[in-house]
Amino acid sequence: MTKILRKHKQILIILICFLIGPLSGFSTGGSFRSVLDGLWSVTTTWQEFISGSYTTATRYPVYGDRVTISNNVQLDVSLGDGTETHGFPLLKIAPTGNLTVIDAGLSVSIVIGVNVTVPDTLILAGSMTVGCFQVKTGAITLIRSTGSVTANNCEVNIASVSPRMVINGSLTVSTPATLVNTGIIYGTGSIVADNYSGSGGSVFGYTGLSGSVELYGFSWSGVSGGSWFTISNWTESTPIGRSTGYLPNDTIRATIPPDIGNIILDDTGKEAKVYSLVIHSGSSLLINPACKLTISNSVINLNGVGGIVINSEINHSGSLLLPLNEVTPYKPDGTVNIFVTGSADLNAMKYHFVSLPVDAATNSTSNIFLGSYLYDFNEGTNSWDNLGSSTTLPLDERRGYMTYYPGTSATYSITGKFNSGKFTPLITYTSPTGYNLVPNPFPSTIDWNSGAGWKKTGMGGTIYIWPAGAASSTENYASYNGTTGTHGGTQFIALGQSFIVQVVNSSYDFSMTNAVCTNQNATFLKDGELIPNLLRIKSVALNNNAYDEIVVHFREGATTAFDPEFDGNKLQGGAEAPQFSSVASDNSELCINSLPFSAGEIIVPLHFTFNATSQVSFTASGMESFNANVPVLLEDQLLGKMVNLRQDSVYTFNYEPANAIDRFRLHFAGLNGMEEHSAISGRAFAGKGKIFLEVPSMEGQEADVRVYNTLGQLVSNNSINMKGFVSVEAPRGTGIFIVQVASADKYFVTKVFNK
Repeated sequence: MTKILRKHKQILIILICFLIGPLSGFSTGGSFRSVLDGLWSVTTTWQEFISGSYTTATRYPVYGDRVTISNNVQLDVSLGDGTETHGFPLLKIAPTGNLTVIDAGLSVSIVIGVNVTVPDTLILAGSMTVGCFQVKTGAITLIRSTGSVTANNCEVNIASVSPRMVINGSLTVSTPATLVNTGIIYGTGSIVADNYSGSGGSVFGYTGLSGSVELYGFSWSGVSGGSWFTISNWTESTPIGRSTGYLPNDTIRATIPPDIGNIILDDTGKEAKVYSLVIHSGSSLLINPACKLTISNSVINLNGVGGIVINSEINHSGSLLLPLNEVTPYKPDGTVNIFVTGSADLNAMKYHFVSLPVDAATNSTSNIFLGSYLYDFNEGTNSWDNLGSSTTLPLDERRGYMTYYPGTSATYSITGKFNSGKFTPLITYTSPTGYNLVPNPFPSTIDWNSGAGWKKTGMGGTIYIWPAGAASSTENYASYNGTTGTHGGTQFIALGQSFIVQVVNSSYDFSMTNAVCTNQNATFLKDGELIPNLLRIKSVALNNNAYDEIVVHFREGATTAFDPEFDGNKLQGGAEAPQFSSVASDNSELCINSLPFSAGEIIVPLHFTFNATSQVSFTASGMESFNANVPVLLEDQLLGKMVNLRQDSVYTFNYEPANAIDRFRLHFAGLNGMEEHSAISGRAFAGKGKIFLEVPSMEGQEADVRVYNTLGQLVSNNSINMKGFVSVEAPRGTGIFIVQVASADKYFVTKVFNK
């Protein structure tokens, strides 16, 4: 070793790190931590622990000091001449830390466990690039799952007498360096060595190795079939060999060896997690519908587009969350199989909004949708363009498309590199409407409400989706504005689906990263959530049961005109479906109308049309979300009727196509918003014929407790003094009931289930 050091003029760093017990023999040393990226020799890179706290360092660390690195530190000075019998009593590289040499000509040797009798330890959770290092007899080296070591100049020498080298991260030994191992290496990580010499040594339970090696500590065996979720299908290395015992998790680096065949995520609704994943040639990972996989650090797929396959069915798709890295995103090859329904009846026209969840460099063609009618949306003309019957038409992965399959069902197989990192859809703004059909570009559901990953400058806050496989003649668009939706619209946009967004000004900037991805099922609805001051009315034509619905929501920040952030425009639906909207003060027709609070009367005009004579029913819900003193009235101007929706939540009438479009209006009054009543937290539950309530912020106040059924009809009304837990009589019968508690300046609303 001395000859090697002289030959390469190396700096020797001796790391003596104690896992257990006092740091005997080094009591005079200092404790340092990095606070900035910089050179080792610059004192401002460091803080020193003095008199009970860390303060600005007056020198840089040397042998005998305890050092923690949390930044990018470059070693630029010699810390010894290679003759030391001890070095650092503690060198810890945190997950955010990185230790490298100043230039390629300067090599560093790390020596652990020199002339000591207690186990010495190097703990590494960040990254380290060195020339070489040794693990001496009795020493312990722990490379955590986030850690990585690269040696690129001389030997990495693992001694033969009871060293313990645990690699849960990665060790890379590159030419001309050699990994010389006569000891035991185990863990769940990875080792890649261009040159390996291992007389008597064991690496991850494997012996007799030589030459170039690539080994993994935690890997698939498949001894019990093909299911990912079968524990006995996975093995890990231990000091005494390989064993089974648990599934991969988000701290595990796992590998699928070559020529294994299919490994299947097949437990419906279950989510698998892994820190890093390597799939070798001849092996495939199949993610079945409603199954989910999250990879948190890195993924390597060496089996091309067959290495990862995501399947779907009529109601569910598989899901893959890739590591978030915008600078160098992981984009493994793979296949997404998108299942769609159709109809041989060409008049049914059951459309699907679809996307191509692969990288824009894939150069997809229309052959993917062979046998289907294919359309894109023209923002300039605000219309759909038929893309014809060519099977070689180039498609743009940055756009969304619409298909119709003239048969029972079809599966579209889309292959390429999965998208990850930043994605910018192709959108334009040349027409007053500004509607664009954009894709979900990722191999999972995405969340419109995600607090990270979106850039929506100059964009409307509402998205629109045609219900998958719905007949064009009797359906309407689903919408969602970040708070509520119509026609089942939610914040979740499914894998392989496209959606409509609205550009509202020329200074738009719209993009997303895979921080918006989620393994949540796209059909998920927030059960039991009650949004204050929100009224929903569903209109149903009783001759064909086609329907449309509107939402009127009073909220802070809204205006009486169209609010791009809050409102949803009414998009024209099927010719045989009712068309229902509320009208803003600027005459915008809205499916979701957000309005400001007002103490006076508020009149909201409604527009309703249908293509035939029919009985029509309006069913209102959400009246219980308003203060009990707020009237919620529906006016039928043709018949001169005023309907109290709190008492009669269903209004049925005869409709003629000649009826005026503005036949109906809504009336509210006394909506002062948060100034009059502030919503607060509490709890309620039903049992033993009672509804029990506790609202701490109303303690000692008189309050009205009103109970409504799900149609918004008042069931009971009680005045009560709020002291701790209070109770009122529960309604007869089972089901969900809405409980509203209102004091002089506060209100609490929730739902209870009465058994």
